[in-house]
Amino acid sequence: MKDVNVLSKIKWKALIVDEAHRLKNDQSRLFRELANVPRDFCLLLTGTPLQNSTEELWSLLNFSDPAVFASKDEFVAKFGQLSDAKQVSDLHSVLKPYLLRRVKEVSTYAVS
Repeated sequence: MKDVNVLSKIKWKALIVDEAHRLKNDQSRLFRELANVPRDFCLLLTGTPLQNSTEELWSLLNFSDPAVFASKDEFVAKFGQLSDAKQVSDLHSVLKPYLLRRVKEVSTYAVS
């Protein structure tokens, strides 16, 4: 945060944000300051799954692609409650180009 004035004067090819779950509140100072850093694209990294609401998911999507995810109201109207399988399926389709998820594989070893 203390370097954002310097960073925002540079047009970056990429902005990579670790601990990106900290951007889940689009009204936070961190969100507002980093959103104003000029860049061609951004990569958000987090090991913390979203837990609370689709509004938090929208904030991350809006940060990464504000042109596509411009309206929080439209996103919440479409996915806010996730009350049926079609909504979940539609959300997965929307998220597919934006998510790369690594999962730990469970291995079992036979001991002789």
